[in-house]
Amino acid sequence: MIYRNIRPFYVSDIRPGFTAIPHALIDDSGLSPGAKGLMCWVYAMQEGTLTFSLADAIASSRVDPQDVIASLLAELVAAGYLAKEHA
Repeated sequence: MIYRNIRPFYVSDIRPGFTAIPHALIDDSGLSPGAKGLMCWVYAMQEGTLTFSLADAIASSRVDPQDVIASLLAELVAAGYLAKEHA
């Protein structure tokens, strides 16, 4: 399964090694802290690409098992931050 970021966030003058995170994401009371953290990872890993796989998300996590990551991705899809695409 491939996921596409449907709320890309572009900032042209961020210093290398830093990522800007939209306040709307942080302030979104409908998202769990885990989903917010995963979306922060999406913004940080996104250098020009808007798609990633479940395997990419799981590989980035050293703690959460696959079902937890899948649940967080589903939460972000339901909230309109990501869209599912078939590979």
